[in-house]
Order: sequence, then C-alpha cells, then structure tokens
Amino acid sequence: MHLHIIRKFAPCLWQVWHFESVLAGAVRFQEGLTGGFPFVMIITSPDSIKKAPLACAVLVGIFSGFYALLVPIFPWFFWPALVVLILYAMYLTYANERFTSFANFVVYLPFISFAFMSCSTAHTLASDDWGWMSWQADLFSLAVAAVISALASWVYFTRSFVPSFKVVARRVKSLPWDGWTPNLPLSLIIIFAIYIVINMAAASKSSLPMTLVSLTTTASLLFYFRHLIRGLRTLRAQEREQGVFYTFENIEEIREARSRWWLVRLYRWASGLRRSPK
Repeated sequence: MHLHIIRKFAPCLWQVWHFESVLAGAVRFQEGLTGGFPFVMIITSPDSIKKAPLACAVLVGIFSGFYALLVPIFPWFFWPALVVLILYAMYLTYANERFTSFANFVVYLPFISFAFMSCSTAHTLASDDWGWMSWQADLFSLAVAAVISALASWVYFTRSFVPSFKVVARRVKSLPWDGWTPNLPLSLIIIFAIYIVINMAAASKSSLPMTLVSLTTTASLLFYFRHLIRGLRTLRAQEREQGVFYTFENIEEIREARSRWWLVRLYRWASGLRRSPK
C-alpha cells in the first residue's frame, strides 16, 4: 500500500529538477580547472541565490512528506515545519547577506531530504515486506535515523585537511576541490535512478531496492560534501569568536540583482506606503 502511495508522488521528483541545482542548491559539480576532474564548490551567483533555497525546501517537503504518510504523529509537525522552512528559504533568497546561513541551507537540506527518504523506505520495508507491526516499523525507521545521525556526526566533528573557504575582509570565497564526481550532473543521475527504482520496486511489490538506493544516496552526499560541512563548522566557530558574520564575496552583485526582483520591489513599495505620512 505504501509503495503505491510513494509511486503516485514519484513524478514530483522530476518537477524539482526544473529548479536550479536540485540536490545541493548552489553546490555545483563542475569540470576541474586542471586534470579534467570535477570539483565541488558553493556558487553564490544571483541566479543560485534566487533558486537554490526554494529548490532545497521543496526537495525536503517532498521526501519528508513520504515519511509523514507513514508515521501517524509526524503530520502534526510536518506542515508547520514546512511552512517555516519555505518562509526561511524566501528570507535567504531576498534578504539574507550571511554566507554561512545560505551555505548551511543548501548543503544540509539535500542530505536531510534523502535521510527522510531512507527512513520512509525503511519503514515500508519493515511493515509491508517483513510484516512487522506498526510500532516495530516506527522503531526500525528511528534506528535507521539514528545510524544516519551517527554517520553525520562523525563527518561533522572530524578534522578536514582540505580548505573549502577563504575569508578576505569578512567576505567568503568558496574554494574548489577535487570531488571525484561523475561528469554528468550528479543530481540528475540520482533522481533518474530513484525514479526508476521506485517504479521497479512498486511493480515488484518490494521496497528493498528503494531502501538501498536511499541509504546509498544519503551516505554519498555525506562523502561528497564532507569538506564543505567541516569548512562551514570552522566558519561558524570563527564568527562566534570574532563576534561578526561573514558575507558573500559578490555581495554587491547580489544586492543589485535583488533590487530588480519583483518581490523585493513589492516589499519596498508596501514599506513606503506604511511609512508615508497620512
């Protein structure tokens, strides 16, 4: 039953692709400068600032929505959290000037999305394939979440020997590093694989392939983003120690682009009406 529900919403994954950089927002996998190997870095162009946060929020909404269909108590937290997440994504797009806030959002949310998907497929595997009771399937999905959290904590707290960012005059520049990723966009490959596996699993009435793909994708994202995660931890520690926040390297370009976006213009117009004398 759960497989048919997931299969019904599977085409939504393709709709997310129309946003810029689906999996990691502004985290790009591009061709390396030398040697032909791709590198991983955070792109802060105005186009990425405009599209990446909302794309990540939608991705989390889709995958966490699967889990909300399986666990009865979860919808009470799902809808309020989704509204807050979308509002925060809009803040990052139209007002935020702090680099670490934007970078944390576009790095962590793709991982969280597939972590939710892993818990959902694990719950379906336990309840539908193995015939476990509902509370047992809930505990199994929580156990999967605990394993993923432990792996993420290990990545977060271990030391990185690869510099991911450079700070000059409180402005952050993302440094490229060899990510050893495929030449094709990783996000398109993963979404295509998940879409195929979901349909195959639904046809065969087995959720094991989906569970394996989801867990593999979650672990792969942690591996590919490990230096970014550790670098962001270092940046936040420096901000706390110095009592300042780091901004984007191209903050002037971002401000100029935002001034042309219709939502910013509408907000400024409404603010002008409110402040105008009666």
